[in-house]
Amino acid sequence: MRYYWEIETKKFILDFKVPYYKIGLIRGRFLTVNGVVTADEFFEDPEITLYLPVKSISTMDQHLDDKLKSVDFLGSEEFPSIDFFSANGCLLRSGRIKELTGQLWIKGKIRPVTLVVTSAVIKSAIKVPSAWFTASTTLRLTDFGFSIANDVIGNDVQLIVQISFLRSRIAED
Repeated sequence: MRYYWEIETKKFILDFKVPYYKIGLIRGRFLTVNGVVTADEFFEDPEITLYLPVKSISTMDQHLDDKLKSVDFLGSEEFPSIDFFSANGCLLRSGRIKELTGQLWIKGKIRPVTLVVTSAVIKSAIKVPSAWFTASTTLRLTDFGFSIANDVIGNDVQLIVQISFLRSRIAED
């Protein structure tokens, strides 16, 4: 039996960091997530669709936030969200390491992505079953059509996501 699992938005964290002028890092986070998740009662073989509103990006520097949201970079007016979809579940790799594979849409470009699940806690024997995960990956900006000029920013963006879910209702077929 499959269930809908609600995202606990107050516990969601998606941090990113990218090299800046080879001397530092730009760090930021997405403050909002929306989506639909279905999985069985033990959160096996999840189907995950997540939407990250581009306007929820925050680096704690308003000028930089505005630049990232602008047409010159993420283009939040034309591309209001970054989307992730996975229907393959988590695959066990090399011992106890799990990988979540899916498709990532950024600014109209679709690319495969694999997140390494570094922590997973499933609590099914409680009143409201829950699932909590930490995962990470590295994206290359040029894979999504961004140009990297004059080494101002690096090409590799590290992402770390912490997300938790509460099981809600039975998913209809």
